[in-house]
Amino acid sequence: ISNADGGAGYAKKDFDEIVGYCRQHEHFLDVFHLNKKIKDRLSFMPAMQGKLISAVEFKYDRHLTDVILDTIESNLIDELNTPEN
Repeated sequence: ISNADGGAGYAKKDFDEIVGYCRQHEHFLDVFHLNKKIKDRLSFMPAMQGKLISAVEFKYDRHLTDVILDTIESNLIDELNTPEN
């Protein structure tokens, strides 16, 4: 198991090189950086930030996470299909 902030040199592939030929390698972003990344990427949709953070961090619910991501994607597609775009 490895944990990092996702900065340069601290991605899963970098840790894969360090751990070598282990049977399984699980890599996680720390909570602070995960929240920051979600808020940065969803700055255009603040209502979905808390929902995604809750689904990922507190409920550990993959299905709910997928539903939220699908909703975000659908909203983006709807926005791209407006006359202005």
